[in-house]
Amino acid sequence: MRRKPTYCQGNGWGPQSYAVEAEIRPGTTLVVETGRAHPGNWLGLPSGPVRPADVAASIRAARCRGWDPAAQGSPFVLGPAAAGEEGRDGEAPPAGG
Repeated sequence: MRRKPTYCQGNGWGPQSYAVEAEIRPGTTLVVETGRAHPGNWLGLPSGPVRPADVAASIRAARCRGWDPAAQGSPFVLGPAAAGEEGRDGEAPPAGG
């Protein structure tokens, strides 16, 4: 995750995201969009930490959806719904969703 938000993240227009790649023989990078505001946003929008358990769950979800960390190619983007990140801003997710 970037230490400083991008301009779009700072304004709350883009989500907090982080990248994952294999330590040995890196190939395709996994980009996880959390659906939450970057913690350094300039508007004080609610955010939350990215915990190791969140990263592990995102990796499992990406692997189930076909991400191969050893393959070469474009980044594999995992959105918030697939990463299980909805409602992680300190509030419960909406009922029924």
